[in-house]
Amino acid sequence: MSQEDVQKALKKLVTRLRKEHGDAPTPDPAATPEPVDGLDPMAQSLVYAFMLWEASAEQARVATAKLLSDIVDLNELRVCLPSETVALIGSRYPRAIERCERLRRVLNALWQVEHQVTLEHLTDMSKRNARTYLDELDGMTPFVSARLALVTQDAHAAPMDERLTALLVGEGVVEAEESEKVSSKLERVLRAGEAMEFYTLLERWSASSGDAPAQKTTKKPAAKKKSKSTKKTAKKQAKGASAKRGEAS
Repeated sequence: MSQEDVQKALKKLVTRLRKEHGDAPTPDPAATPEPVDGLDPMAQSLVYAFMLWEASAEQARVATAKLLSDIVDLNELRVCLPSETVALIGSRYPRAIERCERLRRVLNALWQVEHQVTLEHLTDMSKRNARTYLDELDGMTPFVSARLALVTQDAHAAPMDERLTALLVGEGVVEAEESEKVSSKLERVLRAGEAMEFYTLLERWSASSGDAPAQKTTKKPAAKKKSKSTKKTAKKQAKGASAKRGEAS
């Protein structure tokens, strides 16, 4: 699809989503849960974004609340083993092990550089440098990095993971490809100031749609049943072959 085709399809989709879900000035269905006293709000957004990656907004809110209510600070979460974090959010959580391992690696990367688990220093950086900083953290995913840049710094970003990409593919806005490539394509198509509304509408759409649409599978044609006459002919041929082998011996 050309960039012009994507832009037209995207404009049509946004118009429809506005009618279905109302104006979307803030990312309310994917908003970070209530701030916890003593914890860096931006670091909380990091935790929430990791819980939201390849999961629903409702799952992410519940999981983040569990994590933040069971720890004293984010440094305690940093030293938790991935298995311990998984136990808090539930082993059946989508990609539970991978997300908890990645989250721990990112928190450790912050600790090694900043000597504390915080993202407050990003406010002193340009939006471009802050995005680069996030992208380069060990364990980071493109979705989490883009979401943090968009939500916490109002940077131009289009957070996309497989669940959101599937919605756009199903609608014919983009072709099936890696979510990171879809994100880059959307960032080129979206105008300045449009990314927040688009992402919010997309999350609202995802929340109302439930699970991402499954890929269609092609059923194999059922094997034809052999008729009785065919079976009888096969039996006669088998008997004839057996008799010939007996004569030859």
